[in-house]
Amino acid sequence: MKRIPVLQKMVRRHYTAANRCASREVARLARKALRDHAELNEFIMAMGAWFFTLKEGEMDKVGLAVTPGNDIIQDCEDDPRFKDIDAFVSKWDEELKITGEPMRFTATGPVCREW
Repeated sequence: MKRIPVLQKMVRRHYTAANRCASREVARLARKALRDHAELNEFIMAMGAWFFTLKEGEMDKVGLAVTPGNDIIQDCEDDPRFKDIDAFVSKWDEELKITGEPMRFTATGPVCREW
């Protein structure tokens, strides 16, 4: 009967490793999008959602300009710029709960997990 706890620990260890790998992949894809699209300012993920903000002076899809202290969230749904990250999150989020891990960062900045 001692085998069950050992197997459960193995499952937890593999799940945790998979979750960490998935989070690193999301960060890699998000940083690539931030580097490739100069109008994007920051990637934010938490509480089951992920999105990008626009840089100050940029215009959103409805024509609102980003002003100082007023971040505008870039609508990522059906946006071809974010197809890679959207496909990855859509495939793995239900199993690994990737979007439940808080993270925010710019293209070259450190990852912030508490804000």
